[in-house]
Amino acid sequence: MYLITMDALNKGMSHYVFVVYRNVIATIALGPFAFFLERKVRPKMTVRIFSEIMAVAFVEIILDQCFTFLGMKYTSASFASAVMNSVPSITFVLAIIFRLESMNLKELGCLAKVIGTAVSLGGAFLMALYKGPVVNIADSSASHVGRPDNVNDPSGSHWLIGACFLLIGCAGFSAFYILQVSLSTCTILTCHSLAVKCCFINQI
Repeated sequence: MYLITMDALNKGMSHYVFVVYRNVIATIALGPFAFFLERKVRPKMTVRIFSEIMAVAFVEIILDQCFTFLGMKYTSASFASAVMNSVPSITFVLAIIFRLESMNLKELGCLAKVIGTAVSLGGAFLMALYKGPVVNIADSSASHVGRPDNVNDPSGSHWLIGACFLLIGCAGFSAFYILQVSLSTCTILTCHSLAVKCCFINQI
């Protein structure tokens, strides 16, 4: 997915347009499942449900997808894929903040989560703040295909901005998981309907 997205961005497609196309395809693909499988169990649209859908759509589409693709545009597909692996760690931190996860450092499992979170976030911030030298495996024109224009930027300012955008995208993706736990509309019976409504709203 990251390679296809990077190829589209390198060919001049706007990341906003790419997000719209992605949500249009998702709406078309999930629409029939939501209509036929959940039409009898779907809750009626109320102000509360609409606001919850808007909140989920904002953090998943705007914060996650838009900032992730924008950060990928400033960095690279491999860098974005590596940084997005910190989503579980950020989700764990947010779950602790919102008291969705209990902490007991005397338990081995909880201690492993804390150590894993520290290592994952430390690696993500290290990749964001430190930009090493470019390694040319083969001195040919093929090695430059798909490389961002700013990869040789000596100041690394674009790379740092892109890394910050990717971290914002990670936070948005994590918040998407947290919101699904607390939202009353997200049940096993209405998951397709919620996804379709979020995708449709973000197309607008």
